[in-house]
Amino acid sequence: MTGLILAPDLALPRFAPDPGEIPPPRDGLVRASRADGRERVFAGARSLVRANGLAGVVSVETGGGALTGPIRLAAPPAANLLATPRTLVRERVGAGGGLRETLVVPERLPGAVIQWAGDAPARGWVLDVELPLAPSPDTRVRVDGPLLRWAAGSEGAGGVLQLTGPVDGAGWTLMVEQGRARARIAIHPHAQHPVTLLLSAVEAHDRLPSLPALGAVSAHRRRDTLEPHDAPGLVVRTGVPDLDDGVAWARAAIRARLVDRGRERHVRGDALADLVRGALAGGEVDVARAALQDLGSTRADAEALALWVAWTGRPEPLLEARASLEPALAEAPDALRRRVAEAAEAGGDEAWAAELRRPVARDGGRRLPTLGGGDDDDAPVAPLLESGEGPPDADTLRRAMGRTCSDTSDWGVAALRRALAGASRRGLDVLGPEAALTLDLLVRGLLGVEPDASVGRVRVGPCFPAGWASFRADDLQVGDARLGVEMTREGPWTRLVLRQSAGGAPVTWIVEPRLVGRALVQARVDGAPAEIDAEQVDGRIRPRLQIPAERERTVELEVSPP
Repeated sequence: MTGLILAPDLALPRFAPDPGEIPPPRDGLVRASRADGRERVFAGARSLVRANGLAGVVSVETGGGALTGPIRLAAPPAANLLATPRTLVRERVGAGGGLRETLVVPERLPGAVIQWAGDAPARGWVLDVELPLAPSPDTRVRVDGPLLRWAAGSEGAGGVLQLTGPVDGAGWTLMVEQGRARARIAIHPHAQHPVTLLLSAVEAHDRLPSLPALGAVSAHRRRDTLEPHDAPGLVVRTGVPDLDDGVAWARAAIRARLVDRGRERHVRGDALADLVRGALAGGEVDVARAALQDLGSTRADAEALALWVAWTGRPEPLLEARASLEPALAEAPDALRRRVAEAAEAGGDEAWAAELRRPVARDGGRRLPTLGGGDDDDAPVAPLLESGEGPPDADTLRRAMGRTCSDTSDWGVAALRRALAGASRRGLDVLGPEAALTLDLLVRGLLGVEPDASVGRVRVGPCFPAGWASFRADDLQVGDARLGVEMTREGPWTRLVLRQSAGGAPVTWIVEPRLVGRALVQARVDGAPAEIDAEQVDGRIRPRLQIPAERERTVELEVSPP
């Protein structure tokens, strides 16, 4: 172990209990396939794992950098995969026996959990973990059977590997080969007695809890499912896999950037305001709340704070930031001033609201971008989406969404798919604001959600592509209410189902779907015929009705062909 100093006094965390077998994921975000060599990224709020479908874990990264390099198990090769945004299950079958390998990236833990369940040969399988340790007098290591702790550098930060289940009684063996440190151990998993590896970063003065990662896993186990996040949040089902899965990836990216703001990868400026907007659209209100204290001096901050009031009904952060926002709002676009005025009015500041509604003399200047807005909206969208391989920029996203809502094209969906698909292939370092923008455009653009939590009202005005047969969004959070919207189309009929699954008082739905057709023929509400007004807007039919969410409500609309 040249260059690695054994430190018997290095503090060790408490041993974790055996978590039992982690069940396979069975939620709506599961994607099954044959094993392949494509790299996949699995993200929690504080860590990111890169894995190859054939080779397994490539690296585990946290806010402080690399936690481990490749993790290899000398076992049969992978045959089949099941993947969700935070879970990878590999079925490994061969002459050496059968094995199920489950990787989970927990929500809060800066690390990962890997479990192996199957029938190992008598000699066991050798597990090999590459550690980010350079031979140095500052590198200290302690091994205590199946638990390994290391600390590196003057700060003393490091990590821990902890195994539970049948393993080699001699524990971890350390070696240095070609300047790289490796930890090796033989494991003996059985069908009823899996082996579980916990990997976690440990700060210099941190004491690792008994097993925070598997606390989250056991909660999943009680529900017999693995959700993309422990906390509720937006889930969409459109039948377009990369769009549906991309929403969960975007939420993971937003949480990672906001939760780790205090580390090296902090976020400031308009990017932080974008993250708050995306967190609100994705139902991540707790994460958005933690970032509010850093907002309050730009137009983007003003919009984010106004949206906070609209989604939550809590005006205090906006009112407290009034003095710092007033210079930015002095010559802001009228639409933004009106939005902030409405939020101020909801907070009882009538004087500020009246001031913001007064006309402002302008000398020109660039407008704040809006959904589908901009002076060059008539420019072709297709060349912008077809150029380059990366995700579309913010202006292209907004313009493409505007086209989807003003005609029958699906440019907005194509742009969202491009943007969200990138979330599963890129590190959390570079994700965040763009993921937040896609969530905001998906919820407030494609789904047409405009909340007003202060009065318990939610507008929903979806404008889906003509080719879509169904769309469902669950766990939208408005105030203390959690809402769901489902839309299906069959022939000339469009059916909307509106649900409120949590919250005190029922919200009021304002339903304004934008439908492809020439005229509204008939309508039914909860199965009964209804008279509903409708108008032509941008080539679509827009019925309008208002109903309370005192129970699940169903709206059925028949339109004549265009």
